[in-house]
Amino acid sequence: MTNSTKKTSHTREIVVLSRGFIFVGQVTDTPDGVWIRNAHNIRTWKRNGFGGMTSDPVAAGVILDATRDFFVPHHPREALVLHRIPVDDAWGATLV
Repeated sequence: MTNSTKKTSHTREIVVLSRGFIFVGQVTDTPDGVWIRNAHNIRTWKRNGFGGMTSDPVAAGVILDATRDFFVPHHPREALVLHRIPVDDAWGATLV
């Protein structure tokens, strides 16, 4: 498979929520909100900024905390899900 036809799996996403919470997991959209399954809280990272953390969690010194699957409802007056960044399914696998 050449680079132009190689597919990258993006069922895993980094999700930035309101109040500064950042999670990574398998994200599923529903009419009422989003489910985040196989979730981990991104507690902190030590270097390379947000972009560096999203592209190379090991080099960025990411610390993950396992959590349960959870649901983030759509809110009529406040955006609870601020950003969604697709990452490879192997993102952070060596950190857990």
